[in-house]
Amino acid sequence: MKITKVTTLLIIVLVVFVLSACVNNAPTQPQPTSTDLVEPTLLESSTPTTPVETQVIEESKNIFIHLEKSNYFFPDQTALTQLSSSMTEMGYEVLSSIDLPGSEQSFSFALLFEPSQETMSQFQSKNIEHFLVVQERGIVNFEKPTTFFEISPADRLFIAGYLSALISNDWRVGGLLPPISYQNTTADKVFQNGVVFLCGRCAPTFGPIVKFPMSALLSNPEDNESTLQTYGEISTSKINTLYIPSSYLFDDLVILLKQSGVTIVSDAIPGVDKSDWIDYAIVDNLSDLILNAISETGPQEGLVTTPVEFSIYATVRELSPGKTNFINDMIQNLQAGFISPYQIPNE
Repeated sequence: MKITKVTTLLIIVLVVFVLSACVNNAPTQPQPTSTDLVEPTLLESSTPTTPVETQVIEESKNIFIHLEKSNYFFPDQTALTQLSSSMTEMGYEVLSSIDLPGSEQSFSFALLFEPSQETMSQFQSKNIEHFLVVQERGIVNFEKPTTFFEISPADRLFIAGYLSALISNDWRVGGLLPPISYQNTTADKVFQNGVVFLCGRCAPTFGPIVKFPMSALLSNPEDNESTLQTYGEISTSKINTLYIPSSYLFDDLVILLKQSGVTIVSDAIPGVDKSDWIDYAIVDNLSDLILNAISETGPQEGLVTTPVEFSIYATVRELSPGKTNFINDMIQNLQAGFISPYQIPNE
């Protein structure tokens, strides 16, 4: 069958029509309208923001330690050094001086040792928030908040004499004391009072027969030769127990005492180098009480009185339970005021 020109033309027209219909029905992507667009507002930002840090101004924490008479209450000066280090670890800046602080300086605390009326008046005008006063007894007239630590430095020497007599053989007790006085009573007399309070006449059974305790006054802690000479003067009495402040101890003397079989009684606190040299020490809790006072939070007003307690520290051989109770009872009576360490004036 022959295809005519008319038929061919109709087929072409039909194909064009079908292709045109396919193009018109192709899917199209939707175009966003004005309602679909989200514009950033004033509260929103297209870029991240960095939060603003507020600077916090910390209150200054300074402590001033007035060193005048500090050796009365810290005969072992390493204890005062450790106290200052502990304050620094607590975040305080510590300034220690024998002189008064400048008028332009301000301190959170000021630590004073038995201040005189003149010293108290001078400190009143300083920019100090709280006073820490170490003193034997009496009223401290500070207008600002004050913590008063009650301690008698003479009690330490009285306890040392009592302890030395308690642990000695045949009452052969010796004492090397610093050249200072407490309420018109010399240090060696206070020590002797402690010995005599326990043993009375302290008469030995074996020779050489001398009156104990034997005591002598020392000079400068740095003068080792003088200390050796002073010990030699009392060693002829065959003492077997000796009290000596730790500031006067040094290698050659300790070796001599150990070779002679002498028991050493002193005041070195546990943990320091010289504490290994001694057998017994009379220690207190003054440093702990001071650290507790500066660590307390909240405002304090008026006068707070805190008694300081003494105790016996043994490095090698502990006291027997009976001797421990015996000396603890005496310490309680001493610190309660029932026993006086001082010389009774003759009327």
